[in-house]
Amino acid sequence: MKKEGNGIFSKIIKAIRIVVGLALLYFALKDANWNDLKKAILTADLTWLWLALGMVLAGTALKIWRWFLLLDHFRLSKNLFSVSRAYLVGQAANILLPFRGGEIIRAGMLVQGDVLLETSKIAGTIVIEKSLDLFA
Repeated sequence: MKKEGNGIFSKIIKAIRIVVGLALLYFALKDANWNDLKKAILTADLTWLWLALGMVLAGTALKIWRWFLLLDHFRLSKNLFSVSRAYLVGQAANILLPFRGGEIIRAGMLVQGDVLLETSKIAGTIVIEKSLDLFA
C-alpha cells in the first residue's frame, strides 16, 4: 500500500513540476518577437556562435574536472559521471532557486555513507571551488 501512495504522490509532484515549468516558460516567452529572433539567428555569423558554444562547454568541462580533482584530494572518490551530473543539476537548480540553492542540491547528490561527515567534506570542496571561481 505504501508503494502505491508514494507512486501517486511522486506522480503528482512530477505533474506539478511540469505545469510550473510550462507556466514559467509561457511567461518568459509570451512577449518575445519571434520574427526579430528568427532574423537575428539567420543573419548571425555562425563561426562566432560555435566558438562561444565551444568556450562555454570547455569552461564547464574544466570546472567539472576541477571539482572532481578536489573531491579526489579529500578522499571522496566519486566517478566522473556522478560528479558531472551533480554539477550540471546544481547549476540548473541555481537558475531556479534563490541564494545559490543549487549548491546544496549538488552536495546532496553525491552524499553516501556517513552523511554528516561526507556532506561537510563535499560542502567544503564546493566552497573551495567557488573561491577559485573568484580568481578565474
